[in-house]
Amino acid sequence: MDRLTPETRVSAGILSLSDAVRGCAGVMRLARASFRQAAGCSKVSNLEEDGVRVTTAFNRLLALQGVRVIDVLFGADGVSVRVALRRRRAACSGCGQVCGRVHDRALRRWRHLDLAGSRCFVEYELRRVRCPDCGVRVEADPWARASARHTRDFEHLVAFMAQHMAKTPIARLLRIG
Repeated sequence: MDRLTPETRVSAGILSLSDAVRGCAGVMRLARASFRQAAGCSKVSNLEEDGVRVTTAFNRLLALQGVRVIDVLFGADGVSVRVALRRRRAACSGCGQVCGRVHDRALRRWRHLDLAGSRCFVEYELRRVRCPDCGVRVEADPWARASARHTRDFEHLVAFMAQHMAKTPIARLLRIG
């Protein structure tokens, strides 16, 4: 069995700890580039130290429609991801009408799917709008139902699991009450 050089191991997608410890700068640059390429996070042609922003990575991980990630906070209770809607004007959650007047704002959290064994929460400064037809209502957000405290993705996962297993294992697995 012929021995692979570190360069061929990296090009084949195999990188061991001993290869990384050897510290060859060219090998490590190639390794970082291949890992970035596999993750789809940066250009392969640019082999310099140009890391990916955390917000960009979480935009791709969460894949929430109509939302951009502003900030990511790692705390004792899990990962809190602050988001903002891409649209500027708020829509009424009752009738869907676009409203120009904002009554007030409040920070709200929704439980999302776990990330790498940590609970994930989506945080957003939810606006209450003054709708001409419905009165003062919260704005419609695309990732959750109007009164829910969990995202639609989390809701769909729980519904799917409920079809296949008992309630107690689901509660333990998803760490819900």
